[in-house]
Amino acid sequence: MVNRWRRGTAPQLPNLASFAAVVCYCMLYGREKPCSLESAPPSEKLLEYCCGILQINIKSELFVKELHEVCTTTVVFGAMCSCCFQNRTEFQNGEHTFKDWVCGYMEHLGRRVRETSKREAMKNYYERLWTACCRMELRDIVDSLTGGYDICDLYVFPEFSFSGVPRQSPVMGKKRFYRMVSANSGAGKSSLVQAVVLTSILGPLKDFESQCLPETAGKRMRRYESLKEQFACQREYFPVMIRGTDLNAAPDGGYLLRAACGVKDGEIDRFSDLVEMAEREGRLLLIIDALDEIADGERDMFLRQLDHFLSGHKKASLLITTRLIEKPFLKDYAMFGDMEQWTLKLFDDGQILELIRRWYDHVITNNVKNNCEQIYQYFISNPYLHKLSNNPYMFSQALYIRSFDLNANPNTILSNIIARLIVKRWPMERYRHYNVTAEYMRRILSCIAWEMVDSDEHRIEARELSSRFQDAAGRLGGWTEIPDEVWRTMVNEMNARAGLLIPGYGGYTFQLSMIECYLAAEWMLEILREKFDVRNGTQNPYEIEAEFDRLLPEQLEPEYWQDILIMFFSIAGKYNKKDYYSPVLYKILARRLALTLNSVESAVIINIFASIVRNVFGFNSLTDYRSRKYNTARSQMLRMITQMAGERLEEWTIPIVERTVFQEEFELLVSEDLISEKEGNERDGEGR
Repeated sequence: MVNRWRRGTAPQLPNLASFAAVVCYCMLYGREKPCSLESAPPSEKLLEYCCGILQINIKSELFVKELHEVCTTTVVFGAMCSCCFQNRTEFQNGEHTFKDWVCGYMEHLGRRVRETSKREAMKNYYERLWTACCRMELRDIVDSLTGGYDICDLYVFPEFSFSGVPRQSPVMGKKRFYRMVSANSGAGKSSLVQAVVLTSILGPLKDFESQCLPETAGKRMRRYESLKEQFACQREYFPVMIRGTDLNAAPDGGYLLRAACGVKDGEIDRFSDLVEMAEREGRLLLIIDALDEIADGERDMFLRQLDHFLSGHKKASLLITTRLIEKPFLKDYAMFGDMEQWTLKLFDDGQILELIRRWYDHVITNNVKNNCEQIYQYFISNPYLHKLSNNPYMFSQALYIRSFDLNANPNTILSNIIARLIVKRWPMERYRHYNVTAEYMRRILSCIAWEMVDSDEHRIEARELSSRFQDAAGRLGGWTEIPDEVWRTMVNEMNARAGLLIPGYGGYTFQLSMIECYLAAEWMLEILREKFDVRNGTQNPYEIEAEFDRLLPEQLEPEYWQDILIMFFSIAGKYNKKDYYSPVLYKILARRLALTLNSVESAVIINIFASIVRNVFGFNSLTDYRSRKYNTARSQMLRMITQMAGERLEEWTIPIVERTVFQEEFELLVSEDLISEKEGNERDGEGR
């Protein structure tokens, strides 16, 4: 029969589906005895066998539809009669019964094929979603370092709060929810979203026996199971994740679902069916990551579509992450009426230690393994490193830098982080033809930081932001001929990607006050370098003194100026092998200390001196000094005491020393033996 059909000598059936039906019927009922449909029902396996012979995909929806159509036409029944019964009248009597069975069987087969097709589509979607989310993306760190580690390897579960009350997880509970999780840049919002997606689809992928999962009996799988328990998910959500950075404007209503991660072109109809099924079952979870990174015009379009979608999907849950920004647009959309405002909290000391352990278990592959407890103490004992460590992004950067430079101090670490934020995130290649480089943009940011601390105004209104960059470029003698629209684009991209200046309530601020202070200190040093170029021999100490005094405010408030000056002396010592400024500038501080005894400013200056001696932020002219006669600590103390004695501040030396770790060295330095030895050495020197 098959050969006759291939040769064209069989009855001319319109397609393969028709022929498959004929073959099935022939094999079942092509007998000499009378036809009895009730006693010999058609076999599903037989149909699969026949389709296999003819290389027909029985799971194809097109085949099922085609088979249903051709089996209920007169042509097919006529062919069946001709091939199987030679027009015997027994077939005529069973025609309607056979027709009813064909319709019922085709509906059954169609349901099975559709379910199989949906199951396959869901598996493919989940696998693409897993692939997109399973790797821990440590931004601005080389991919080769962290590319092989899953979220479960490096993710430290954070803490959340709602209206100031601690909460376990933003996806816990059985009821539908609308929640917005807010946090500053680098707090781990994107990693949170990835972890939520992975724990939601872990169970279904195990049921699918997916090959994309880590080894079932391995440690990673157990860590994912533990992470799922921490999230306290009481449902297996069907997650639809949309990243704010991936959105592109589109005019039609399919825009929202087409933007979902893991959805390929041409699959939107099938994906919509899965979404509708999940919504009916109460398992649909829409996740919008980085709402703040959507451009204003596109954000309005997107939120309108999201609001409309949720109005027609009452059982869907919604999870949004965003930075801590002013959100005036929320009142324009119905969905935000029920929105819970959650906060993703920064790391505490326990989470800092946990990340250190995970980092050195999974990331650092060199043979020299560090003691995690020692590294932990190194970070939390230093006030600057401790502030960085509370932010997961900043802490990861600091760990990475120190992993390959064991001598890295806070100065080195913070300077490198600022450079990475500009170089690796900001698309500076777009502006090379304007001669705007990363170094030039850093100088502009330094100028802006200085103006902010000098005016004691630490926010910039959004409408003034671009003009502030242009004004700073003018102070640098820069390329002011750059068009205004280019400046606006350049500044917006820097803020959206680099996260140095971030939008907040009332305007733009530096992400960390520590970054603002460091950049302001860099600007101070640049001003001194320009006015007193040591290469040209301009080193008049009185002029340097006057210029430095002009840079300082009348009163040194502790919130900013203490850090700025500590950082300034470290930066000056780092970039100048012969620090021409610090000895003169120490005198200015000592003189101010003498004029402000028992005041807030005197406490600030004492802390500055003590921090410099203790090397809290980095090397400087005191801590870099090496004496052949005494050890480094004694030399540092001697130079500071000598400096302050010149300003008649001997009585203030002791309270400064008490704030350092060098009390013992100080006692030795002021002993009569040491003083006598020093005087003897000086006499010997004069004799020679």
